[in-house]
Amino acid sequence: MIAPARIDAALLAAVLAAATLLAAPAWAQGYLQLSAGDEVRNRPIYLGVDKSMVIELPRAAGDVLVSNPAIADAVLRTSRRLYLIGVKLGQANVFLFDTAGEEIASFDIYVEADLTALNQLLAEAITDGYVRADAMNGNIVLRGQVASASSSARAQEITVGMLQGFSAGTETEGGGEGGGGGGGGSEEKRLVNLLTITGEEQVALKVTIAEVEREVSKQLGINLTAAFGDGDGFGF
Repeated sequence: MIAPARIDAALLAAVLAAATLLAAPAWAQGYLQLSAGDEVRNRPIYLGVDKSMVIELPRAAGDVLVSNPAIADAVLRTSRRLYLIGVKLGQANVFLFDTAGEEIASFDIYVEADLTALNQLLAEAITDGYVRADAMNGNIVLRGQVASASSSARAQEITVGMLQGFSAGTETEGGGEGGGGGGGGSEEKRLVNLLTITGEEQVALKVTIAEVEREVSKQLGINLTAAFGDGDGFGF
């Protein structure tokens, strides 16, 4: 028979994992086919740095406008095939027009750190819980739950090490141990640790129960451990 506390922990882990996956951005799969009837206005596209995406257009394009070429690049290799390339962390807009000047589609481009390799490493290194790293507005957010503070610190340490290739410095914020570098610049990233440490909650629960038991024992003059535990009877 599974203890109720373990059932609650399992349910919490499942719900947290599902919520994290739903909250994560829909990363570009590398290819998008637009149909003639599609109304594509300000569609969000998520790209990693130095990653690309191919978009097949429903009709011939005559012009393409990129709001910030330093963040994302858009290249028309043919009149109906567009290549989007993530250049640097940030946001940009892309507008496509046909030969008559009518808008074909527009996209909101979000260039974020591609955390696929980091999440794979976290899954292998943290075996006592569930940890996922998400990129949000230039920040890296650690979500999930682990059994100990040392696992939280380990997840943060791994994340900081992996992110050194994306930014000059990393600041840390949240419940994990460890620190970050102090580099500046517009690409500086903040690591936000939102990991829940379930082991601390269990210890706190045991301590609370023990304190309540002692208080009741004092008030009633009864040894509850002897009465309901392995003892032979009541103790006064």
